[in-house]
Amino acid sequence: IGFDLDVPMGDSTCVACGECAASCPTGALTHKPMSLPLVPRARMKATESVCPYCGVGCTTTYWSRDNKIVLAEGRDSPGSQGRLCVKGRYGWDYTQHPQRLTVPLIRRAEFYPKGPLSSDVRGEAHRGSIYRDDSSIRAAFREATWDEALDLVSARLLAIKRDHGPQALAGFGSAKCSNEEAYLFQKLVRAVFATNNHDHCTRMSHASTDAALIEGIGSGAVTDTFGDIEHADVALLTGTNTTSNHPVAATFFKQAARRGTTLIVVDPRHSPIAEFAGRFCCSLKPGTDVAFYNALMQVMIEKDLINQSFIDERTENFAALKALLG
Repeated sequence: IGFDLDVPMGDSTCVACGECAASCPTGALTHKPMSLPLVPRARMKATESVCPYCGVGCTTTYWSRDNKIVLAEGRDSPGSQGRLCVKGRYGWDYTQHPQRLTVPLIRRAEFYPKGPLSSDVRGEAHRGSIYRDDSSIRAAFREATWDEALDLVSARLLAIKRDHGPQALAGFGSAKCSNEEAYLFQKLVRAVFATNNHDHCTRMSHASTDAALIEGIGSGAVTDTFGDIEHADVALLTGTNTTSNHPVAATFFKQAARRGTTLIVVDPRHSPIAEFAGRFCCSLKPGTDVAFYNALMQVMIEKDLINQSFIDERTENFAALKALLG
């Protein structure tokens, strides 16, 4: 295995994704087991799943023994094609981490009154806080049953609703939940809290793109898959740090660049994917994205760099767009 121009692995651009070990035809490269001694596949249980990290949706096979994951492998699918990033392949050990919470905890209010964790019981701030390690944090809490914990939470929430009204409560959902769980959560907030103060982290990050897509093409869903970049002569990557946020998608972009696809990166940052770009087109100032794209479309129209028949067959109201850009 060579890293970049034969530099040491730690000094190279290697991200330890494990693809080399997964592709090794001889078995000379193997995955270092993290939790249990490596055992034959026949003695392990295979469970097909989907990587729980980013939205690429890489398909996985988890090999487990004694209800503990031993190994994760990429499973073939149209989207990920069996690839995994370092998080998808090795980032499952948190389920077995000793600091993982497995039972409800209730604060020992008599010794640790509610307040900043950087202060002690006397309210004095600490740079080297007594809460620096897990054992000292656990000392501030005691284990409880689920019934006790749920009764306490519901009593506190209902007290806030009674004393300050429903508008004093709000709910914020998680992107890790399923659609069904998200529905039940908003139902809890609306029906029990009696408030419409609920939101979701994904809506906050994608609301603007959804609104633009719905207005422009009638749907908030994407119209293509990232793997189809292999059919493109030119690809514009904008507002994305794909090598960090969607590493498997980034592998398709890198491969396309090596095959001759011209990558144009538009972003305020010089992210790692820009190293594969034929042109790092523009380092935008934050907040100027719309102005940049409007100007780009205006130049394309003025210089007749558009396929008019393609536009006429597949779009509506193009004349209105031209008038807007005029």
